[in-house]
Amino acid sequence: MIQQDAKKDQRLKILLQADIEVKTQINSDVKWINRIVPLKNNLAFIFYEGGFYELYDIEKQQITVTGRLPDKIRFFLEIYTKVLIYHDPTDIQIKMLDLNTNQINPNFVFRASDKIDIKSDEQSREIIIDKFRAFFLDSQERQCKYLITQDLEKYYSNSNVCHFKIRILPLEYTPETHFDLKPVAQYDYPNIIQQTELYSWLVDNETFTIYGQDNDNNKSEILFIKPHLLENAFYIVHTVHQCSYTILNVSNWIGPHKVAIWVNCNDGTTKPSIFSIDLRKYYDGKNWLPETEYQPTLERDENIQDKPAIFMDIYQFNLDSTYTIQIRQVQDDAMISIIDYQNLQKPEIISEVKVNSFWIDPAVDHSYILLYNDMSIENKTVKFTILFPADARHQLLQIIEKQNIIEKYGINNVEELFEFYQ
Repeated sequence: MIQQDAKKDQRLKILLQADIEVKTQINSDVKWINRIVPLKNNLAFIFYEGGFYELYDIEKQQITVTGRLPDKIRFFLEIYTKVLIYHDPTDIQIKMLDLNTNQINPNFVFRASDKIDIKSDEQSREIIIDKFRAFFLDSQERQCKYLITQDLEKYYSNSNVCHFKIRILPLEYTPETHFDLKPVAQYDYPNIIQQTELYSWLVDNETFTIYGQDNDNNKSEILFIKPHLLENAFYIVHTVHQCSYTILNVSNWIGPHKVAIWVNCNDGTTKPSIFSIDLRKYYDGKNWLPETEYQPTLERDENIQDKPAIFMDIYQFNLDSTYTIQIRQVQDDAMISIIDYQNLQKPEIISEVKVNSFWIDPAVDHSYILLYNDMSIENKTVKFTILFPADARHQLLQIIEKQNIIEKYGINNVEELFEFYQ
């Protein structure tokens, strides 16, 4: 999970789905894609075997940029618009590709790990290439961007420690931007629960949460990070629940200061549950407070529309919103849904789509979701699907314009249609 913007909700959203076919312009006989990365502004970065890449404009239906990087890159993150950072497997360093100029920025380079480098054994190098994680927060108040990197040792050693580093970057970017990439803070998270995977989510304008999906005798941990506090940014909350459970997500929640904990019960004694905690119990606005006893509020533990379901993931939950875009297992199907939780007694499914894709990735601003199954290329064609939330009234207006509805049926009938959608 990555950063999501605080935006006003568009009411009456619907999920629109489109199948995309891209005819590659690469002259080499590539047979596989390594990754497809959804970018802001309806762009898709297609990374092929051999390190070839293309930037595809979904709206214009055309390839706008082509190039080549080292092969077998596993990590990409759009850190500025059309600017990606990536993990270079040739020297185990983080670098920057500016797709606006189609150049690698030589001013942005740092080591991904203090433990693994090019001299390490091949297996350790391959693991850190695959498992390196980073996320960022744009602070308008402090006019900077906080970049946080995550290096979990458990992937390549017997240690459970996860190393976090905070770097401060300029909020805006040009090719001439100067970067000071020296870490301003670092923290060796003990990870006593021995989490094997750690995820992140922005729960308010200045706070990340880090969580895993493992527990030890119904106990687990949540790590909060407020990067502007630098060395004091990190705070652990110890959680405990009554049943054997798996935390699927930790996210923002309805109303200020609240953090939601989305839980599936492993023994079937309860339905999927949403708990919340109040950040003010742990933070007074300036400093972290001594940890108090974990006493979450049970927000909901019933099925939605009386259909048995299991939480799987969240793809969008804008700050100060009641709407989520989430995937759930409903009986035997995986469903991506827009759900409005404003009425907790009766959440409303606004729109829903059944999916069967293995790779499901949201753009960094969560504006759309990219889905694909097949990594093979046939007839030089790459296929994927996009899913995006839209305002039903906006879509209706587009249909009216394209089909000349006003000319055919008159303005009065069209006005009645819009009144129905108010």
